[in-house]
Amino acid sequence: MPPDSQPRSGEAAASRPNRLFRAREAAQYLGISERSLWTLSNMGDLPVIRIGRAVRYDIRDLDQWIEERKSRGPAR
Repeated sequence: MPPDSQPRSGEAAASRPNRLFRAREAAQYLGISERSLWTLSNMGDLPVIRIGRAVRYDIRDLDQWIEERKSRGPAR
């Protein structure tokens, strides 16, 4: 296989969707306000990743948070 046919690490990373969201992106993904997102995060209900001063949200944690809150009962 020629070396040019293998994806470079930067190319492979660019082809994957971003797993870490900023607060605005995470709030939009969950359909809540940024203030509600911060409240949930500060109460410890929603996991965060801190990188220095930056706060990021893992999409897998957001999906798990959604799954844990799904109701199986009748809609009201």
